Amino acid sequence: MASTPTPRMDAHPTWTLYAQPQREEPREPRLRVWGSYAASFLTVAVGLYAAAGLAELFRYGLLVYNRSRLVPAPLVYASDFVVAVTALAALICAVMAAVSAACWLVDFRREWFASLEKRETRTIREQLAGCLVPVVTLWYPGTLLSEMLTDQRARALFGERSGPVLLRVRIWWGLWVATWVCQGLSLVWRISADTIQAQANGVEFAAFTHFLAAACAVMTLVVMREMVALRTSGRARSRKRWVIAASP
Repeated sequence: MASTPTPRMDAHPTWTLYAQPQREEPREPRLRVWGSYAASFLTVAVGLYAAAGLAELFRYGLLVYNRSRLVPAPLVYASDFVVAVTALAALICAVMAAVSAACWLVDFRREWFASLEKRETRTIREQLAGCLVPVVTLWYPGTLLSEMLTDQRARALFGERSGPVLLRVRIWWGLWVATWVCQGLSLVWRISADTIQAQANGVEFAAFTHFLAAACAVMTLVVMREMVALRTSGRARSRKRWVIAASP
């Protein structure tokens, strides 16, 4: 029987190697990167505002206790320190959360209208300015959110599912405006208080304002998650294909 030649290859096998070097993945837009931190900043803001409210309530308790008894000076200084630190930390975190949430909203609106096959008519600068500039921010973010849900194509796509989400957006809008108004009143109250009783009432109102801000941050998280869930539910699902599977 004649022997067959030994099998040989003219070139090295390359089926496990890339024919071309891998390309770097495109970087995400800055708005999307900043917006990805919105939920984290809001969660921390909730805790800080709740802590600031509790610190104000503790201070008010000291004032009530001081009506009949003396309060040790170290306890008063410690209370003032905790109030100042928690309020300042909550304010800084709230500013960062507002910037991040504004970036999230701008990027989310672009994807939202793209899924509806529509073009975003508002510029990025206009949206960011409307969400972050004082006074204007009282109505602009709520307007941006409402536009997305009241759009004709959005109503046709989501139907009755958009109704509860729009209601929560309006609730958030009311909390947002109330928080800004109460923050301004609390600041004016503390500056203009000229009696001990007025100062004590100002401390109590400051605690209420902090708790209101925490509730607004929680509602912001709720609205963001429901908007994402609503957009995801409106995406076209791929059809199932039944195939014959060979038995093992």
